[in-house]
Amino acid sequence: MTDEEFEKIWQRDRDNVLSHDDEYQRIVKGYSSGSAVNWIIIIGGAAAGSSLPDFLPIESTALKWVLSIVAGIAVIIVGMWIHSLFISKRTAEDVEKEVKERYRNTVHPGPPERRENKK
Repeated sequence: MTDEEFEKIWQRDRDNVLSHDDEYQRIVKGYSSGSAVNWIIIIGGAAAGSSLPDFLPIESTALKWVLSIVAGIAVIIVGMWIHSLFISKRTAEDVEKEVKERYRNTVHPGPPERRENKK
């Protein structure tokens, strides 16, 4: 089977094959913005940012709020980064390449040739 033929088969079967791979599904679901952990991280960042102006010894209200927004965004980014470390050290693209290679090894171009027993 040529690479071009396999690519056509892969494009046809990709979604089905990846939907049955547990690691790929776990990583993709971890990327989802609707997961509970992501919401907790976002709320934590917002809470940290909104409570920070009370503790800053700066007279300028505008500067306090700018620093608070930056701190809140930083908390969210660090939280998402830490969360991604717990999901997997591999990306969805890495897992997809591995699944694709396994699939390539299982795809047969057609039925095996019949071999007649010669006696």
